[in-house]
Amino acid sequence: MDRKERIEMFLLIRKKMEEIAEIVKEHKIGHEFMATYCFGLSCDESEEDTPQSYEFLAGYSVDERDELDLMFNVMSHSYESEHGDDDDDEPTNTIEYWLNK
Repeated sequence: MDRKERIEMFLLIRKKMEEIAEIVKEHKIGHEFMATYCFGLSCDESEEDTPQSYEFLAGYSVDERDELDLMFNVMSHSYESEHGDDDDDEPTNTIEYWLNK
């Protein structure tokens, strides 16, 4: 994938994220809604022995830093739970996990 194709793809992804924001706005839940995203793509186009480089698109919709920290912690816990790296036996898809947070 060349640089132009990557840019086009990221613009399409960004458009989808804007569509999600519009859904939130239409339902008037903006203040209660939290979101974060980060998409990345390896963009090495040469065969040289150089470090890999990445292009990424990231964004968030939060009111305070605490909310962002909470989402990062939940994502980390979810990843660890999914990959068996977590000491906690409660997966994030249980009500007990969320009640105890």
